[in-house]
Amino acid sequence: LAEIGPGESQVVRVVVEHVEEINEEHAYRLILDEIPVERAEGGAGVQAALRALVPVFITPSLQSRPRLTWTAVRSAEGLRLTIRNDGDTRERLINSRVMAGGTELSGGPRGYILSGGVRNWTLSAPPAGATSLRITSEGEFGAVEVDVPITS
Repeated sequence: LAEIGPGESQVVRVVVEHVEEINEEHAYRLILDEIPVERAEGGAGVQAALRALVPVFITPSLQSRPRLTWTAVRSAEGLRLTIRNDGDTRERLINSRVMAGGTELSGGPRGYILSGGVRNWTLSAPPAGATSLRITSEGEFGAVEVDVPITS
């Protein structure tokens, strides 16, 4: 518990004790809650408490990298994109763009794919003759560019 005044800052160190040698990354969330101070009776205004969810990762080594496998399957709802991460660390995708047959599809991948994890997205339907997707994104370890065949 710490009290931080206006304009002040506080350094927080998170220590995980007794960490044995690990082969894949471990993911946690550090939750920081603001506890509002009591207000005087009759005071007008809005009072809001803040909550911050901070991702924390314990990674096997500085050389750890994600290893993604991509599949795209046509479905009644559109196109199901699946990304599997067999690497020993996470990948985080932002600013993703998905192209199929010259058309940009909505619903592209974003967020974390944890080590050993699988994530699915439903994209808008590609043009009838499209046989593959071209996906570009910004990843945790640099640019991501991949061509994914579309299966039925």
